[in-house]
Amino acid sequence: MKTLVFLVLILNQQPTQEEPKIKGRALLMPDISVIGDIVNESRLGKKVENNFSLREFEFAFQSFLFPDIRADVFVSFHGPTFGHTHTESENYAHIGPDIEEAYISFLNIGAGFSGKLGRKYIEFGKFNPLHPEQWAYIDPPKVLQETFQSFNFIGDGGQIEWLAPTPFLLRLQGGVWRKFEGKFQDVFFTGRTFTSYGIGESEISFGISYAGGKSELFQEGMTKEIFSNIFGTDLSYLFARGYTKINFILEPLVELREKETKFRGLYSSLFYSQRRFQVGFRFDLFSKQNHENEHSHNGNSHNENEHSQSELELGISSIFAFLLTETTKIRFQWSFFPQSDVKNIIFFQFLFGMGSHAHVLQF
Repeated sequence: MKTLVFLVLILNQQPTQEEPKIKGRALLMPDISVIGDIVNESRLGKKVENNFSLREFEFAFQSFLFPDIRADVFVSFHGPTFGHTHTESENYAHIGPDIEEAYISFLNIGAGFSGKLGRKYIEFGKFNPLHPEQWAYIDPPKVLQETFQSFNFIGDGGQIEWLAPTPFLLRLQGGVWRKFEGKFQDVFFTGRTFTSYGIGESEISFGISYAGGKSELFQEGMTKEIFSNIFGTDLSYLFARGYTKINFILEPLVELREKETKFRGLYSSLFYSQRRFQVGFRFDLFSKQNHENEHSHNGNSHNENEHSQSELELGISSIFAFLLTETTKIRFQWSFFPQSDVKNIIFFQFLFGMGSHAHVLQF
C-alpha cells in the first residue's frame, strides 16, 4: 500500500506538458488572405457586348499592433474597366497594385471613443463601406455611382467614433479626409449617426450620413467650384433564424448645393437566404445629368447659359447566389434599365477566398 501511494505522489509531481508557444518573429506575422473576383458581363443593346475578366484580386494583411490597436491593409489588382483607377477608359488601364484601404484602428481610446487613421472606404450609408466581395450585388447601386462618380467613395484622413452608453446601439462618427477617389476636389468632411435595435429574432437599423466638400458645377459655359453637401438615410431590417435570413435595405440620397436641393435617387433591395443559396431583388432610381444650352436674346445682347437638367432613370435587378463552400460563391444577376440604350445586362460572378478574410463570402 505504501508503494502505491509513493507512485501516485511521484506521478502527480511530474511536470505537465505545455503546448508549444509561438515566440519571436512569428508573433509579428499578420493574417494574410486572398480574394478572387471573376466576372462575366453581357450587355444586350443594339449589339451584344461581352466582357470576361478577373475583375479584382485582393490581398488582405491584418494584425494587432497593440492590444487595442489594429492595422488593416488591402492591396488589390483591378481589371481595366473596374475599380477606382479605371473609371475613365481602358486607355488609362493600370495593372499594378492599388492600395484600396490601409488604416490603423484605435479600438479603445477611452470613454466610449475609438478612431481610425489612414485610407478608408468612407462610412457613408450601408453599401459604400463594403469591399466588392462583400456586396450582395455584382455591380454597385446606380445612385451611388452617379452621386460619388466612382465605384466606392474613398478618402485619406481619419475619423473619430463614439459609442453611446445606451441600452440600444447608438454610434456617432465624424471624419476629415482628402480626396482619393470620388466626387470632391480636395478636403471633405463626413459624419454618420447609426442606431440599431433588436426585437426577438429581428433587428432594425437606421442611419443618417453626411459628406460635404468642394465639387465642380458646370454653369454659364464654364466649370466652377461650389460646396456640395450630400445627405443619405438608410433603413434596414434583418430577420435571422438559424440559416434562414431575410434582409431589406432602403437608402435614398439628396444633394444640397448653392441653395438648391436635389434628389439624387435611391436603391432598395430584399434578399432571402438559406445556408447554401440566396435570392433577391434590387430596385434602382437614379439621377443622370444632361447638359443643354439655352440661348436667350435681349435686344442686341446674347447670353448663353448652360443648365443642368436631371432625369430619373429606373433599374430592376434579380440576383441569385449559391455558396459552394464557406469561401467559394457563384452569383448570377440580370439587370433591366428600360430608359437606357443598353436595357439588359447579364452578370456571372465567381468569388473565392483563402485565409481569415474569406469569411466575408458567407451569407
